[in-house]
Amino acid sequence: MNVLTLPCEILIQDIDKLSYQDWLAVRRSGIGGSDVAAAIGLSAWKSPIEVWEEKAIGKMQLKNDNESMRWGRLLEPLIREEFSRRSGLTVQSLRSMLQHPVHKFMLANLDGLVLDPVRGPGVLEIKTASTYAKADWEGGKVPDHYMLQLQHYLAVSGLEFAVIVVLLGGNQLQWQIVESDLELIENMITLEANFWHHVTEKVPPPV
Repeated sequence: MNVLTLPCEILIQDIDKLSYQDWLAVRRSGIGGSDVAAAIGLSAWKSPIEVWEEKAIGKMQLKNDNESMRWGRLLEPLIREEFSRRSGLTVQSLRSMLQHPVHKFMLANLDGLVLDPVRGPGVLEIKTASTYAKADWEGGKVPDHYMLQLQHYLAVSGLEFAVIVVLLGGNQLQWQIVESDLELIENMITLEANFWHHVTEKVPPPV
C-alpha cells in the first residue's frame, strides 16, 4: 500500500532525509506515539513536565540510549521479516511522518504497515523486551503505555487495527492484534489536546 493512500496527512515523506536537528524540530512540533503515555501522566519513566520542557522550550533531555535500545533498532528489520514469514502476511516499512487530519499536533512515525488480504492495511509496531518483562505480555496482554501508543497511531493514521510484534528475551516471538478503540481514542485526544494547550501557551502542566 502506498503511503499516499492512507486516510491521513503526510507531514514528512521520508524522515531519513532529515538532518538530526531537523528531525528534532519535527518531533517538537507535536505529540508522537512514544510521547503519549508521558504527556498524559501515565508513564513510569517520564513525567508530563519533561515532555513539556522538550516541546515548549526545547530543553534537551539526556539521551538515554542504551544497549537494549540499540539492539532493538538493529533487530527491527529481522523481526519484521520473521513475523511476515510466520504470519503469512505482507509487511512493509514506512519512513513517513504522519499527521492527524484534524488534530495537527498528533504525529505518528510507524514501524510499518501490515497488509491483511481481508481487512486491508493496519499499523505494524515492533518491540523487544527482556525476559523479566514476559509477565507483562502473558495471555495476549499489551502493556498500557504501548496500548496508548498503538491507539494514538490508529487515531492518526485512520486505520482500524494494529499488530504489535514483540521479541521476548531474544528468543520468543509473539504478536497481538489490537483493534481501534474509539472511546479510548476520544478520551486520549482530549488529554493530548489539553497537554498541547500547555505547550502552545508556554504554561507548564500541573505536577
